[in-house]
Amino acid sequence: MKKIGFIFLLSFSSVIISCWPCRDIEPHFQINSMKSINLKNNITTELSNNDTVYWEDYFIRISFDVDYITSLQNKRYYSSNSLFALSCEDPGYEGSKVGVKNIEVIALNHYNSNFLKNDTINPIVRITNQLTIDEYLEENNQSIKAQYLDFRLDIAPDSVYQTSQFHVVYKLQNGEKFETTTSPVVLRK
Repeated sequence: MKKIGFIFLLSFSSVIISCWPCRDIEPHFQINSMKSINLKNNITTELSNNDTVYWEDYFIRISFDVDYITSLQNKRYYSSNSLFALSCEDPGYEGSKVGVKNIEVIALNHYNSNFLKNDTINPIVRITNQLTIDEYLEENNQSIKAQYLDFRLDIAPDSVYQTSQFHVVYKLQNGEKFETTTSPVVLRK
């Protein structure tokens, strides 16, 4: 009898949960500003000014300060397919309403013989370990998918110990432009 009652309670509660509305969710985000953080090993260690790191372990995280904005559909409802998730989508889950037009990563110091001070180093930058900047631009030209991105460098600096600092310019399709400058780090070969 207890098993039948438990099965009935479980079945009835799944019906209630499947109809339970989530809170109002703003599915899009709008970028207000951006900042850069120097990281070691992608996400594990934040670097301070002039910290030394092997160039292969160095990442620049660009994170956006955003406002969440709504669209025509505000409420999300659980369906029987989402019973195991038991949570609604996070704000901004559909990305931005404006895509990115261009990104420039500029070396503020001499990096190597191919990339001198104030050169754009886009050809040696990878986003999230694999995408070139052109591939990222193609994937995000209509809508920016994530509220941050990680840059890493594909080629070593010339010097064994190279003080490096970078300036990032992020231009949107609507003409808005955001800029940030990393704090200096010492890249070790």
